[in-house]
Amino acid sequence: GVGLAPETAAAVDLKVTEEPFFELLAGNPSYRGPVPDDPATHHFFRELEIDVPAEVLIVPAYLDDRLVAVLYGDAGEAGTVRGADEDYRRLKAQLEIGLHLLVLKRKLRQT
Repeated sequence: GVGLAPETAAAVDLKVTEEPFFELLAGNPSYRGPVPDDPATHHFFRELEIDVPAEVLIVPAYLDDRLVAVLYGDAGEAGTVRGADEDYRRLKAQLEIGLHLLVLKRKLRQT
């Protein structure tokens, strides 16, 4: 698709404990499938100014057991997310390593 306008995405207030997607991740390393058909989900996509997709991929990234980023992908209203789940998990692992290195570099500079 065309993606999100950066200013639209930045304006969305995402509360980890309240969004419907994070319930899908409970106890799972990632989620790939349909989105819940409920008011909270529809509100979330309205705020992003996009239609509710047929399928999403959500892969959380952690740093020292803290959620620091979420890899998100969808393929619009009628499509499915392309690529193997393992490819996205590898990307997540690389993101976590990169973030960890940034934190270590910052700590080294402060000493």
